[in-house]
Amino acid sequence: MVKLLAILASILLVALSCGCLENGQQHTPVSNSAANTVLTFSTQTAVNQSEYATLACQLNVTRGQGLDGKEIHWSVDDVLKATSRTVWGYATYNLTSTDTSNLTVGKHVVQASFSGDNDYSASNATTTFQVQPAPTSSPTTTVSASPTAASLSESITLNAPAKVKAGCTDIPGTHSDLASDENVYVLIKPSANNTWRVQSLPYVFVNGTFTADVCFNKSTSDNVQYDVIALITKSQLNPGTNRTDTPRSIAENRATITAT
Repeated sequence: MVKLLAILASILLVALSCGCLENGQQHTPVSNSAANTVLTFSTQTAVNQSEYATLACQLNVTRGQGLDGKEIHWSVDDVLKATSRTVWGYATYNLTSTDTSNLTVGKHVVQASFSGDNDYSASNATTTFQVQPAPTSSPTTTVSASPTAASLSESITLNAPAKVKAGCTDIPGTHSDLASDENVYVLIKPSANNTWRVQSLPYVFVNGTFTADVCFNKSTSDNVQYDVIALITKSQLNPGTNRTDTPRSIAENRATITAT
Protein backbone atom coordinates (compact mmCIF):
# COMPACT_ATOMS: atom_id res chain seq x y z
CA MET A 1 0.00 0.00 0.00
CA VAL A 2 2.86 2.40 0.83
CA LYS A 3 4.51 1.66 -2.53
CA LEU A 4 1.22 2.34 -4.34
CA LEU A 5 0.85 5.73 -2.60
CA ALA A 6 4.45 6.65 -3.47
CA ILE A 7 3.87 5.79 -7.12
CA LEU A 8 0.66 7.87 -7.24
CA ALA A 9 2.45 10.85 -5.62
CA SER A 10 5.25 10.63 -8.22
CA ILE A 11 2.74 10.61 -11.08
CA LEU A 12 0.98 13.67 -9.60
CA LEU A 13 4.26 15.61 -9.29
CA VAL A 14 5.20 14.84 -12.90
CA ALA A 15 1.76 15.99 -14.12
CA LEU A 16 2.01 19.26 -12.17
CA SER A 17 5.52 19.91 -13.53
CA CYS A 18 4.35 19.42 -17.13
CA GLY A 19 1.46 21.83 -16.59
CA CYS A 20 3.78 24.51 -15.19
CA LEU A 21 6.14 24.11 -18.12
CA GLU A 22 3.26 24.36 -20.57
CA ASN A 23 1.94 27.49 -18.87
CA GLY A 24 5.42 29.05 -18.90
CA GLN A 25 5.74 28.46 -22.60
CA GLN A 26 2.35 30.05 -23.28
CA HIS A 27 3.41 33.30 -21.58
CA THR A 28 6.77 33.74 -23.31
CA PRO A 29 6.69 37.31 -24.66
CA VAL A 30 7.19 37.87 -28.39
CA SER A 31 9.66 40.63 -29.20
CA ASN A 32 8.92 42.93 -32.13
CA SER A 33 11.85 45.04 -33.35
CA ALA A 34 11.00 48.47 -34.78
CA ALA A 35 12.87 49.79 -37.81
CA ASN A 36 15.62 52.29 -36.96
CA THR A 37 15.14 55.93 -37.98
CA VAL A 38 17.49 58.88 -38.40
CA LEU A 39 16.52 62.55 -37.97
CA THR A 40 18.64 65.26 -39.62
CA PHE A 41 18.44 69.04 -39.84
CA SER A 42 18.46 71.04 -43.07
CA THR A 43 17.93 74.59 -41.89
CA GLN A 44 19.43 78.06 -42.01
CA THR A 45 22.14 78.75 -39.43
CA ALA A 46 21.44 82.44 -38.81
CA VAL A 47 18.29 84.57 -38.46
CA ASN A 48 17.70 88.24 -37.77
CA GLN A 49 15.61 89.47 -34.88
CA SER A 50 12.07 90.52 -35.87
CA GLU A 51 12.26 88.61 -39.17
CA TYR A 52 10.53 85.46 -40.42
CA ALA A 53 12.57 82.21 -40.37
CA THR A 54 11.99 78.50 -41.00
CA LEU A 55 13.51 75.50 -39.21
CA ALA A 56 13.39 72.20 -41.11
CA CYS A 57 14.33 68.56 -40.54
CA GLN A 58 14.02 65.23 -42.33
CA LEU A 59 12.98 61.85 -40.83
CA ASN A 60 14.16 58.77 -42.72
CA VAL A 61 14.38 55.06 -42.15
CA THR A 62 18.08 54.29 -41.73
CA ARG A 63 19.47 53.97 -45.25
CA GLY A 64 15.89 54.23 -46.54
CA GLN A 65 13.02 56.47 -47.57
CA GLY A 66 11.44 59.43 -45.76
CA LEU A 67 8.53 58.75 -43.41
CA ASP A 68 5.18 60.45 -43.98
CA GLY A 69 2.71 61.66 -41.33
CA LYS A 70 5.04 61.27 -38.30
CA GLU A 71 4.79 63.81 -35.47
CA ILE A 72 7.90 65.92 -34.76
CA HIS A 73 8.28 67.87 -31.50
CA TRP A 74 10.25 71.13 -31.71
CA SER A 75 12.14 72.66 -28.77
CA VAL A 76 14.21 75.83 -28.60
CA ASP A 77 16.62 76.13 -25.67
CA ASP A 78 14.93 73.09 -24.00
CA VAL A 79 11.47 74.69 -24.19
CA LEU A 80 8.84 72.83 -26.24
CA LYS A 81 7.55 75.23 -28.90
CA ALA A 82 5.45 73.30 -31.43
CA THR A 83 4.67 70.01 -33.14
CA SER A 84 4.35 69.32 -36.85
CA ARG A 85 3.95 66.28 -39.09
CA THR A 86 6.28 65.04 -41.79
CA VAL A 87 5.36 65.29 -45.46
CA TRP A 88 7.51 62.95 -47.58
CA GLY A 89 9.95 62.87 -44.66
CA TYR A 90 10.21 66.66 -44.17
CA ALA A 91 8.86 68.66 -41.22
CA THR A 92 9.09 72.40 -40.64
CA TYR A 93 8.60 74.89 -37.82
CA ASN A 94 8.00 78.55 -38.63
CA LEU A 95 9.51 81.25 -36.46
CA THR A 96 7.35 84.37 -36.80
CA SER A 97 8.74 87.88 -36.50
CA THR A 98 7.40 87.92 -32.93
CA ASP A 99 9.24 84.67 -32.13
CA THR A 100 12.59 85.94 -33.41
CA SER A 101 12.18 89.33 -31.72
CA ASN A 102 11.76 87.52 -28.38
CA LEU A 103 15.05 85.61 -28.83
CA THR A 104 18.20 87.19 -27.46
CA VAL A 105 21.10 87.94 -29.77
CA GLY A 106 23.51 84.99 -29.77
CA LYS A 107 23.48 81.23 -30.20
CA HIS A 108 20.37 79.13 -29.53
CA VAL A 109 19.85 75.37 -29.47
CA VAL A 110 16.97 73.77 -31.39
CA GLN A 111 15.96 70.11 -31.04
CA ALA A 112 13.61 68.03 -33.19
CA SER A 113 12.34 64.74 -31.73
CA PHE A 114 10.37 61.77 -33.02
CA SER A 115 8.90 59.66 -30.17
CA GLY A 116 8.69 56.47 -32.23
CA ASP A 117 5.78 54.05 -32.62
CA ASN A 118 5.09 50.35 -33.12
CA ASP A 119 6.88 50.30 -36.48
CA TYR A 120 9.71 52.83 -36.12
CA SER A 121 12.18 53.62 -33.35
CA ALA A 122 12.50 57.04 -31.72
CA SER A 123 15.15 59.51 -32.88
CA ASN A 124 16.13 63.12 -32.35
CA ALA A 125 18.53 65.73 -33.67
CA THR A 126 20.02 68.91 -32.22
CA THR A 127 21.60 71.90 -33.94
CA THR A 128 22.31 75.56 -33.23
CA PHE A 129 21.42 78.77 -35.00
CA GLN A 130 22.65 82.32 -34.50
CA VAL A 131 20.26 85.18 -33.81
CA GLN A 132 21.60 88.45 -35.18
CA PRO A 133 20.48 92.01 -34.39
CA ALA A 134 17.86 93.36 -36.74
CA PRO A 135 19.54 95.49 -39.44
CA THR A 136 19.19 99.20 -38.89
CA SER A 137 18.45 101.53 -41.76
CA SER A 138 20.23 104.84 -42.18
CA PRO A 139 18.07 107.93 -41.61
CA THR A 140 16.88 109.46 -44.84
CA THR A 141 15.47 112.84 -45.70
CA THR A 142 11.71 112.77 -46.04
CA VAL A 143 10.58 113.78 -49.50
CA SER A 144 6.96 114.48 -50.28
CA ALA A 145 5.69 112.07 -52.86
CA SER A 146 4.08 113.50 -55.94
CA PRO A 147 0.41 112.63 -56.46
CA THR A 148 1.32 110.45 -59.44
CA ALA A 149 4.19 108.56 -57.78
CA ALA A 150 3.51 104.82 -57.60
CA SER A 151 4.57 102.74 -54.60
CA LEU A 152 6.87 99.77 -55.20
CA SER A 153 4.95 96.49 -55.39
CA GLU A 154 6.07 93.19 -53.88
CA SER A 155 7.33 90.51 -56.23
CA ILE A 156 8.29 86.83 -56.33
CA THR A 157 9.95 84.68 -58.99
CA LEU A 158 10.41 80.93 -59.32
CA ASN A 159 13.50 79.81 -61.24
CA ALA A 160 11.82 76.63 -62.44
CA PRO A 161 13.48 74.22 -64.91
CA ALA A 162 11.49 73.04 -67.92
CA LYS A 163 11.93 69.35 -66.99
CA VAL A 164 12.65 67.45 -63.76
CA LYS A 165 12.85 63.81 -62.72
CA ALA A 166 9.80 62.46 -60.88
CA GLY A 167 10.27 62.77 -57.12
CA CYS A 168 11.39 65.72 -55.00
CA THR A 169 13.78 68.45 -56.13
CA ASP A 170 14.91 71.86 -54.83
CA ILE A 171 13.71 74.82 -56.91
CA PRO A 172 15.15 78.27 -56.07
CA GLY A 173 13.48 81.65 -56.35
CA THR A 174 13.64 85.28 -55.29
CA HIS A 175 11.30 87.51 -53.31
CA SER A 176 10.95 91.12 -52.29
CA ASP A 177 11.10 92.06 -48.61
CA LEU A 178 8.35 90.32 -46.62
CA ALA A 179 6.20 91.96 -43.98
CA SER A 180 5.94 90.22 -40.60
CA ASP A 181 2.54 88.70 -41.45
CA GLU A 182 3.43 87.54 -44.97
CA ASN A 183 4.46 84.02 -46.02
CA VAL A 184 5.92 82.31 -49.08
CA TYR A 185 4.28 79.12 -50.36
CA VAL A 186 4.65 76.87 -53.39
CA LEU A 187 1.72 74.82 -54.74
CA ILE A 188 1.61 72.31 -57.62
CA LYS A 189 -0.97 70.32 -59.55
CA PRO A 190 -1.01 68.18 -62.69
CA SER A 191 -2.04 70.43 -65.58
CA ALA A 192 -5.05 68.19 -66.29
CA ASN A 193 -6.18 68.35 -62.65
CA ASN A 194 -7.99 71.02 -60.60
CA THR A 195 -6.52 70.09 -57.20
CA TRP A 196 -3.47 71.98 -55.88
CA ARG A 197 -1.12 70.42 -53.30
CA VAL A 198 0.71 72.67 -50.81
CA GLN A 199 4.42 71.81 -50.72
CA SER A 200 6.75 71.84 -47.71
CA LEU A 201 7.44 75.34 -46.42
CA PRO A 202 10.28 76.92 -48.45
CA TYR A 203 13.49 78.04 -46.77
CA VAL A 204 13.10 81.84 -46.95
CA PHE A 205 16.33 83.80 -46.53
CA VAL A 206 16.78 87.45 -45.62
CA ASN A 207 18.89 88.12 -48.72
CA GLY A 208 15.79 87.98 -50.90
CA THR A 209 16.02 84.34 -51.98
CA PHE A 210 14.18 81.13 -51.13
CA THR A 211 14.47 77.42 -51.89
CA ALA A 212 11.40 75.21 -52.22
CA ASP A 213 11.44 71.41 -51.96
CA VAL A 214 8.88 70.53 -54.64
CA CYS A 215 7.69 66.92 -54.99
CA PHE A 216 6.29 65.60 -58.26
CA ASN A 217 4.39 62.36 -57.65
CA LYS A 218 5.66 59.38 -59.59
CA SER A 219 3.31 58.36 -62.40
CA THR A 220 2.90 55.31 -64.58
CA SER A 221 3.02 57.57 -67.63
CA ASP A 222 6.02 59.65 -68.68
CA ASN A 223 6.22 63.39 -69.33
CA VAL A 224 3.45 64.59 -67.01
CA GLN A 225 3.03 68.37 -67.03
CA TYR A 226 2.59 70.18 -63.71
CA ASP A 227 1.39 73.73 -63.01
CA VAL A 228 3.56 75.33 -60.32
CA ILE A 229 2.82 78.56 -58.47
CA ALA A 230 4.98 80.48 -55.98
CA LEU A 231 3.18 83.20 -54.06
CA ILE A 232 3.35 85.70 -51.22
CA THR A 233 0.22 85.70 -49.09
CA LYS A 234 -1.03 86.61 -45.65
CA SER A 235 -2.99 83.34 -45.50
CA GLN A 236 -1.74 80.41 -43.40
CA LEU A 237 -1.50 77.15 -45.40
CA ASN A 238 -0.77 73.63 -44.11
CA PRO A 239 1.94 71.75 -46.04
CA GLY A 240 0.77 68.49 -47.56
CA THR A 241 -2.88 69.54 -47.87
CA ASN A 242 -4.94 69.71 -51.05
CA ARG A 243 -7.18 72.56 -52.19
CA THR A 244 -9.19 73.40 -55.29
CA ASP A 245 -8.19 77.07 -55.33
CA THR A 246 -5.17 79.23 -54.58
CA PRO A 247 -5.21 81.71 -51.69
CA ARG A 248 -5.44 85.46 -52.24
CA SER A 249 -1.90 86.52 -53.04
CA ILE A 250 0.06 89.75 -52.77
CA ALA A 251 2.42 88.57 -55.52
CA GLU A 252 2.72 85.32 -57.49
CA ASN A 253 4.70 83.65 -60.24
CA ARG A 254 3.57 80.63 -62.27
CA ALA A 255 5.46 78.03 -64.29
CA THR A 256 4.87 74.75 -66.11
CA ILE A 257 7.25 71.84 -65.42
CA THR A 258 7.34 68.44 -67.11
CA ALA A 259 8.11 65.47 -64.83
CA THR A 260 9.85 62.63 -66.68
